[in-house]
Amino acid sequence: MSLLQEILLQAKGDLPPWQSIPEDRWDWIAAQCGPAEQEEIQNRIRQLERDLEGVEVWDGDARDDIHKAIHMFQEIAVIVDGMLKPDPS
Repeated sequence: MSLLQEILLQAKGDLPPWQSIPEDRWDWIAAQCGPAEQEEIQNRIRQLERDLEGVEVWDGDARDDIHKAIHMFQEIAVIVDGMLKPDPS
């Protein structure tokens, strides 16, 4: 079972609901993630990409917010991948 939502809530802390999680917290988020969270991150990216297809072109704010979320999850996924891969040495 993934704990990603709880991890994101902890990372968000006392930030207002409309404020994104700052980049300086992404490493901490990634450090809390295991395979289940990585799978959920990939699922969220796919869902956000589908959501983006349904947003009107003129709705720049919504499109920007979705792109920011996709970017955040992609960057966290890269960090998690690096942490989960076994050391080749």
